[in-house]
Amino acid sequence: MTMIMKDIGEKKMYEMSGFECGFKEGYKAGFEAAKNMNGTGQRMVPKRRISSMKTSRKSKPVKLNKWQRYMKQKKNKIFYKSGKKKGMLNLTAMGKKYRSKK
Repeated sequence: MTMIMKDIGEKKMYEMSGFECGFKEGYKAGFEAAKNMNGTGQRMVPKRRISSMKTSRKSKPVKLNKWQRYMKQKKNKIFYKSGKKKGMLNLTAMGKKYRSKK
């Protein structure tokens, strides 16, 4: 890789800075250094310790509130019958019906 330098002093400064080999050669040298450290050339990934892994506990399900129990029952579901929202739940009407039952 040749470079046009204004004067010899600038060229010496450039060589002393460590960039004389260029990007490609520097990249190769870095990869070789990593390969020698790891032995495989793959990215080094720290191993997990068994003690740091979380153990899953079986917890009992959370009790549903009254609205959730009301929503769960099929007989209480009110659907839009026409228009843009056809087939979707009409939550406004369901809420009004739920509050009137209390």
